[in-house]
Amino acid sequence: MTVSKNQFYSLENIANWQLKGDEKIKLPILQRSFVWKPNQIETVWDSILRGYPIGAFLLAETTDSTFELLDGQQRSTSISLGFFNPWEEGSATFFDSKNKNYYHIPTVWIDLNPEKVSNTNRYLIRVLTRSHPWGYQAKNNSSTLSISDRKRALDIFRNAGRNVKYTELKNIDVFPFDANLPIPLVFLLKYIYGKQDATSSKEKLINQIADIKMNNQKESLYEEFISSNAFDDFIDEISKNLTSYSIPAIVLSNSLIKVANSQEKEDPTLFVRLNSQGTPLNGEELIYSIYKAEFPKSKELVESISADFIQPSRLLSFVNRLVWSDLSQNNYPNSFSVNQFRDRLNNLDFLKRLEDFIGSDNESMANKVFKRSFDILLSENKIKLPIILVKSLINDYPEIFLFYLNWIYIHYYNIKPESFSEIKKGFFYLTLFTLDKNKLPKEIWGESSKLSFWTYQSLQKLAYSNYLFITMPKISDLQVVYKMVIEKKVRWNEFYPSKEEYLKLFDNALDEKGFDEGEKSEIYKNQWNHLANQLAWNRNVLIYCQRDYFNKNFREFNSLEVLSDTNRPWDYDHIYPSSWVYQQQNVNPQIRDWHNMNANLRAISLEENRSHGNRENPKLKAEDLEASEFFITDDKEYWTKIENRIYDDQKAMYLMSAFVTRTINFYKEIYFFIVEKSL
Repeated sequence: MTVSKNQFYSLENIANWQLKGDEKIKLPILQRSFVWKPNQIETVWDSILRGYPIGAFLLAETTDSTFELLDGQQRSTSISLGFFNPWEEGSATFFDSKNKNYYHIPTVWIDLNPEKVSNTNRYLIRVLTRSHPWGYQAKNNSSTLSISDRKRALDIFRNAGRNVKYTELKNIDVFPFDANLPIPLVFLLKYIYGKQDATSSKEKLINQIADIKMNNQKESLYEEFISSNAFDDFIDEISKNLTSYSIPAIVLSNSLIKVANSQEKEDPTLFVRLNSQGTPLNGEELIYSIYKAEFPKSKELVESISADFIQPSRLLSFVNRLVWSDLSQNNYPNSFSVNQFRDRLNNLDFLKRLEDFIGSDNESMANKVFKRSFDILLSENKIKLPIILVKSLINDYPEIFLFYLNWIYIHYYNIKPESFSEIKKGFFYLTLFTLDKNKLPKEIWGESSKLSFWTYQSLQKLAYSNYLFITMPKISDLQVVYKMVIEKKVRWNEFYPSKEEYLKLFDNALDEKGFDEGEKSEIYKNQWNHLANQLAWNRNVLIYCQRDYFNKNFREFNSLEVLSDTNRPWDYDHIYPSSWVYQQQNVNPQIRDWHNMNANLRAISLEENRSHGNRENPKLKAEDLEASEFFITDDKEYWTKIENRIYDDQKAMYLMSAFVTRTINFYKEIYFFIVEKSL
């Protein structure tokens, strides 16, 4: 292994790798997406301000005398965000080129005089994101603010004339709510570094804070604190740690990652082990690192497809497996281990097909296959699936998505736009009603050779011969089974159909297959469990049934942007309030079983969720002017009868009727989409 002498970089140097696009340090497009959460960024900056080391960067020399960042992108991006100044034009050249909207890049703040800090941090660092423009809790920075605090923050932002949806608020128009005297960290950093060359002053800092018009009620408090000795002490403490702070970089020769030319077969997990603070990489991401050296063209592929729908490392894993399946006469391609991938790069046929598939422009076959797959799922025909739902299905069911990609690859030139709707319905059916999302694609892989695979008739026929996904019961048969919840007051863990009901539900599918009664019972039970649990717990069901609401309110939400801020910009509101159930005595046991299921939830944007929404009764919610976006007519009538917490059995049955009717309505929506419009 060749390692040159360690180099050291200042914080400003590191920030400019991304803010200015430093020509000497390359952050390849083919780097894993930024996966750190806001609290991890806050922890890194707390460590830096305390003078703690945060680990070395790992760089690789390239043939043109530049360096590629192999490990440390999460830390380097965290540092860059600290120096990012959205109030200053051209502050982030590199970020701006990589993001669709400059004003939604996350910002980092620091509280000059915090009233509360988490037990593990010395400083109160705040990270603001598009879906949480008010930040997180000060005492527990991994927890979101309460609904009432978020509502209060939004009211303040809007009082300043920003009357837009909160996910459309610009990063220059918001500030951390759970903080005392917060300022953008970049202001403090510029003040500290500027003191060294006399370009900063307290007056300039005060003016900067006033200019951004963050919170007019506290302007005098900022000026008072900055003029005090306490501020001087605060600055002196941080300055001692920052002025000489640098981070080492280990520089490796490029031969270490040129796997195809390496005789030593160096362990590609080397750079993972050098960083114990990072988010661990999986096998796909390790293979991803090999791509950087072996397939420069793959950078353009990832960039042209973009990572809006899928992580780049997984995208390239799919590319490998599609090519391998093509090479092996459409046999199922198991996931590659790192060593398998390195070995297969020595297979000249595989290498050539991989290069051809990746190509070098937007017309490459890989580009066409991925773009067609997204175009079909997002097609605006009779029913438009929300972008959020499509992303969720792709990420929750990667093996089924791979099967779908392979089908598109095989039939690319024969797929007609008029078939998009049917393909989309078939994909939705397969994801929602497969019993084993990893095993099924392997079992049916050969079926991808059939152009008509996605028709409901083809899928139904396949379901009769393969018990890894279910036939869809008739609505009337499902209603009969769910009646026992009301009539027999059956608890959830005892909710199973009778033998005769099983046969009706699943259309006697096993009668001619030679199974004994015990085997049939077990298969039917598994299919029933899956169906009932999907309707009860799979939030994709709820999102689909509220698709018009999501398409109207959350089109701009992108869960894979910039950093992993996984908290959604909507709440799952309990229609029958959870405060009437959670930690309460004398709660009907059936209500306790069902109160967290889809049947008792509605997805609702923050703007519409009242600050006391958890205490608002179901009757008010069902009679609201916007109720049609959350309720279907025949379950609404039951909700309107519930105004208070339920104690008696009669009222409990009203609520259980609401739950059951709402569940059946969910199924109707899905059934009409998949089945009736396919016949």
